[in-house]
Amino acid sequence: NLFRYGKDASSGSKKTGRLPIPTPPTTIKKTIPTRIHGHRGGLLEKDEKIEGVFNISGIDLNHEDLCVLGKGLKFAPTKKPDDFELFLDTQRFLRKLTLKRFFKKKEIAGLAPGQDREPETDNTFQHTDLRLKSKFFPVWDKGNNVDVFTQLVLKDFKELTACSFKHNLTLKEKKRCEFLKNNFDLVVKQADKSGGVVVMSREYYLEEAHRLLDDNITYKVLANDPTAIYKEELRVLITEGKESGILTAKEFDFLFSEFSVIALFYILPKIHKSLDAPPGRPIISGIDSQTSNLSKYIDFFLQPVVKKTRSYLKDTSHILRDLERINWEAGMMFATIDVTSLYTSIPHQ
Repeated sequence: NLFRYGKDASSGSKKTGRLPIPTPPTTIKKTIPTRIHGHRGGLLEKDEKIEGVFNISGIDLNHEDLCVLGKGLKFAPTKKPDDFELFLDTQRFLRKLTLKRFFKKKEIAGLAPGQDREPETDNTFQHTDLRLKSKFFPVWDKGNNVDVFTQLVLKDFKELTACSFKHNLTLKEKKRCEFLKNNFDLVVKQADKSGGVVVMSREYYLEEAHRLLDDNITYKVLANDPTAIYKEELRVLITEGKESGILTAKEFDFLFSEFSVIALFYILPKIHKSLDAPPGRPIISGIDSQTSNLSKYIDFFLQPVVKKTRSYLKDTSHILRDLERINWEAGMMFATIDVTSLYTSIPHQ
């Protein structure tokens, strides 16, 4: 009853014979669930936005799911320190300290690092500094001060692991993070170029991958694994290079890997071309594969040549400097060219 004579509940005034100023009814703010662009399949409240997450899986994702995904694929949840990992990190740091001490003593003695080793005598061919990571660890030269320092650090680590630490995820977010990680029906990938996070169904991801791999002009099905054959061919080739002086012993060890991994094929969704059914960009991850170090060796010699070509552009600043030198005339216009499947279209013979 908003209008009545007599004492008004809101003002406390006595009876005046006039209608009191009505008290407006209390407004209850109600958030209306609505679909935010880029979050199809997940309902968010109207005032909430999580940028950079694109759900095209058809599976509903709740607020915690989108919050976790919105942190990006490089986000690392905090976890309790592992004693063994801390011990390994300490030993790696101990090795660095020992190497600093070892080579500093050589410098004081007037002997440059590597001076006591046999120098390379063949200057006919150009060589690189590429080499495998050194495992040299002069344990005998640690010194008592380094040992004491290591013991103090390990003692501090034990006290650190006994202390509580703050998580960077809420309990709900941690549970949803496990859900996303263990959900076999979902595939989460970084978007191509745009940098967003795309959630796809595994069925769609595999369909798009097979669509690319079914291109018989670019790819072909192998009857067996040719890794052993390629490995032997590479060994024969670089052995010949070592014997002829083209490769040094260090370069030979760098180029030949006795135990390599198989390169992986995966795709990144191009949401800048289609948000409903983004085409995939095929990528071969060849890190630590049989030819990964060989690619680094070839790149060492090709980089100087590429920089001398007329079409070479290093970055945006480079092209802007080139455009400033152009005398712009009437009738000139900018034009761009986009090549479909550029890398797979380049002939290799």
